[in-house]
Amino acid sequence: MGQINIDGIKKIYGLLGDDLSKEIFEKRLMYSLTGDMKFIRNVVCTIPKGREIYEKLKEHKKEIGIFGAGDVGRHLVAVYQDIEFACFIDNKRAGTVYEGLPVISLKEFKKKHADGIIIISTKLYHKEIKSQLLEEGFSEEEIINIGMEYAKLNHLQYFDLPQLKDRRAETEVFVDCGCYDGSTSLDFWEWYACSPNVCRGGVYLCMGA
Repeated sequence: MGQINIDGIKKIYGLLGDDLSKEIFEKRLMYSLTGDMKFIRNVVCTIPKGREIYEKLKEHKKEIGIFGAGDVGRHLVAVYQDIEFACFIDNKRAGTVYEGLPVISLKEFKKKHADGIIIISTKLYHKEIKSQLLEEGFSEEEIINIGMEYAKLNHLQYFDLPQLKDRRAETEVFVDCGCYDGSTSLDFWEWYACSPNVCRGGVYLCMGA
C-alpha cells in the first residue's frame, strides 16, 4: 500500500468550496480507509433522489427483484448491502447466478414473487422495460425505475451545479476527457445556449474515445 499523503488530502479538502462537496469527500475517504460500502451508500443518499429511493427500498416488506443482470444491478447489490434482494430478472441469463443471487425470467418472477416489486437497473432500455412490466400487469407502485434516474444523472453530472447557473460567459470552453455517445456535447450546448444573455460560440473539446 502506498504512503498516505495527509498534507495532500488536507490541501484538497481545503480547496472544496461548499459543505456538500466536503461531506461527499469525507465519505469517499472513509470508504477508501475502511472498504465499507455503507459510506458509498451514504454518498448516494446525499442526492435527494438517491435518498428517496433508498428509503423506499427500506420501507418495502415485499420481495425485490432487479431487472437487468448488469453493472448497475451489481452496484445496487454492493451499495445497498442492508437491502435483501430476492433475485435478478434477465431472460437471456435465466438459470445462472449473478452477484450471489439467482437470475430468473420475468415469467418465473411473476410465479414465485407475485407480490414483489421490481427495480429497473438498465440505463439504455428502461423505457421499454417499464412498458413491458406495465403490460404484464405490474402497477406503477411496484416499479422503481433506477435506470431512468441513472440516465438523468449522467446528463446532469457536469452542468447541474447551482454556482454555474448565472456564470455563463460569452465564450465557454468545456473539455471532456472521454467519449461514449456524444450526449455530453448536446448537454453542454443546451446548458450554454439556454441563457438569454449568451447566444454566441461555445467550444466543446473531447479528448479520448
